[in-house]
Amino acid sequence: MVCYADVAINIPRDNLFTYAVEDERLLSQLEVGKRVLIPFRGRQLSGYLLGWRQKLTPEEKDRRMLPLGDIVDDRPLFTPTELEFYRRAAHYYHTPLGVALHAMLPGGLSYRSSREYCLTGGALPEMKDSGRREIAERLRKTLVGKEGMLATELARAVLLPAEQLKVVLKSGVRQGWLSVNNRLLPPVVRARHETIYEIVDFTTLD
Repeated sequence: MVCYADVAINIPRDNLFTYAVEDERLLSQLEVGKRVLIPFRGRQLSGYLLGWRQKLTPEEKDRRMLPLGDIVDDRPLFTPTELEFYRRAAHYYHTPLGVALHAMLPGGLSYRSSREYCLTGGALPEMKDSGRREIAERLRKTLVGKEGMLATELARAVLLPAEQLKVVLKSGVRQGWLSVNNRLLPPVVRARHETIYEIVDFTTLD
């Protein structure tokens, strides 16, 4: 049996995203309010499962449906009744539902993937640009003996701006001496600090 899951993602778009569910294990775990892992624009993100159905709309039949990646939670984060409240709140504040859910639910729940680079064992090709050759050599030395590093980690290691490094990494993958994969990053909870003010009643002070 195949069904189609409707998922809300924390991005500024009003529409839901639909994914095919064929795996029997996943089919048995479908429940409104659970987080799911989904492929999205070449990486993995977490989203919120809002429902599922047996049929596609006529417009959806012409699209290639990507498979649902996995189900994160054993228990849902919200019930169908609570989902209706979140829908009304999102509509009232003119906010996409995925963004509203992300804001209203506790922090540290979102997964995402990031590109991880590693050496393939291939030799560096000849490069006319001496500056790019130097950067490639620094990258190779940094990656030797490592299973892989994220682009942000490499930028800090070789002390390069992210945009400049991105050009060399893309070139390295194309030339075959670098390979790239997606690494799923765990949720991060960051401390939040707020300033609190209170009114002092000076009449009670001596």
